[in-house]
Amino acid sequence: MYVSDRKYLLQFVESQLLESGYQFVEKLRLGEIVNLRLPVYSTNVAIGKNIYNNSRKGHFLLFHPQKWPKGLVVEVRWQGVNGTVDEKFPFIVMNIKRSGLETVIVMGGEHLKPEVKSWVENQIGYRLIEVFSPTGFQNWVLEGNL
Repeated sequence: MYVSDRKYLLQFVESQLLESGYQFVEKLRLGEIVNLRLPVYSTNVAIGKNIYNNSRKGHFLLFHPQKWPKGLVVEVRWQGVNGTVDEKFPFIVMNIKRSGLETVIVMGGEHLKPEVKSWVENQIGYRLIEVFSPTGFQNWVLEGNL
């Protein structure tokens, strides 16, 4: 599978949600999950505070009554050109570990440094449950984990 940029990676993740039976809900809020009976997701959702106590948003917030009753955040990171996204990963990981929600990261891009990906993968634990390439995420979904 080839994903050419961040926009397409976001679309790819969303297509995996839809193919897995999730329904899009506009402006889903954390407090609303108690009564949900169907798999749902929302995008660009406020999911708490970051380490600086500012509002933090997640790319995707999803709920599944059996698999993810407390919610799952899917973060998408793309490094398509030389730049500083690799310097943002410690901040991202610290925010994930501070949160009350389990999170997976889907990361890709031709300029994603292998040592950066390796460092992020080594941070798996307490709230950060997995780090995927796009293909790895697709395989995880096909295994029924979503």
